[in-house]
Amino acid sequence: MHPDGRIERFDEISSVSAFGPYANTADPVTRMVYAQQRMRSATLEDLYTFVADSLDMYQAYFIPDFAYDGFRGTMPYAFDLRRGAKLVNLENEVEYIIEEVVVDRNGVETGEVLLSGDQALSVTDTLVFQEDYKPVSFRRPAPRVDAGTDWENDADITRQDTPRPWTALIDFSVIREEPAALDNTARSSVRQRRPAFRQTVDGGEPTLNKVIYGQEFDAIVRFDLWGATHSQAERLVYWFYRFMDNTRWVYRANGIKDILFLRRHQDQPVGKYRHLLYHRPVDYQVRLEHLHTAQFRKLEHITLYVSKRQSSVLEAATNPVTGRPDFTGVAATVRVRDA
Repeated sequence: MHPDGRIERFDEISSVSAFGPYANTADPVTRMVYAQQRMRSATLEDLYTFVADSLDMYQAYFIPDFAYDGFRGTMPYAFDLRRGAKLVNLENEVEYIIEEVVVDRNGVETGEVLLSGDQALSVTDTLVFQEDYKPVSFRRPAPRVDAGTDWENDADITRQDTPRPWTALIDFSVIREEPAALDNTARSSVRQRRPAFRQTVDGGEPTLNKVIYGQEFDAIVRFDLWGATHSQAERLVYWFYRFMDNTRWVYRANGIKDILFLRRHQDQPVGKYRHLLYHRPVDYQVRLEHLHTAQFRKLEHITLYVSKRQSSVLEAATNPVTGRPDFTGVAATVRVRDA
């Protein structure tokens, strides 16, 4: 994560092995992120924020065409493009509007756009769609109890009476979270059910040390993908697969130990639930490590209080004996005979 709190773009993977704290998190040869990260600890709440921020930057990713004036270029990862859509540059807060969207002879978008704004764009600029229009919106699911009829058998009929959404939707929800398997496989029945010692570090003060404890968790996160048509929903599935593949290293670099595709569930016809939508549920398995620290004072000196006590179970000081208490609690004496 950058010093200003902004998460890395997916195309900044080369910086992992080149700058600052990233140097210890990537293989120097492949530049891929190591499984065990040392940058921070992340939770499922952090993962939601990571995906939301990555999704904003990914779908508005802009490559300027320098043969023109810096306003024409391509947006290769945008799920859908619309004339009049507004974007903002995170680097300087300059706003832009999509003036033209190029399509091929079959009417399919090519990703080429013409923008209007007060300042030409460079390859280091980061654009995001403004809230009034995002090709793919990301949020937590709304309560279903107030959404009307859901999962009904005649959904294809009732859909005709509901309004059509103008953007694709992705919902984020946690299905399960539990202590991780000790052998690093989800099938193991033996799990780490308590935090374990990780390391001791300097507390920053002459008299303090910090002890770090950690516990790994396995979680299943569901992404509910919604489209206005069957074809849009199906296209959104494979677009989302590519998005997760491209941004996986970003989540790992920021404390998510790993996130991998787990399963896709059965497509469900949905009628009045949140307007006219076609549903594609996808699950990802997430490995996390929750870390916490405890402060302890450093030991400067140790005082021992020693007293000598004659054991009452010894019959003679010169004979070696062993003893253990019997069921009455009275020590029993066993004489050790010389061979």
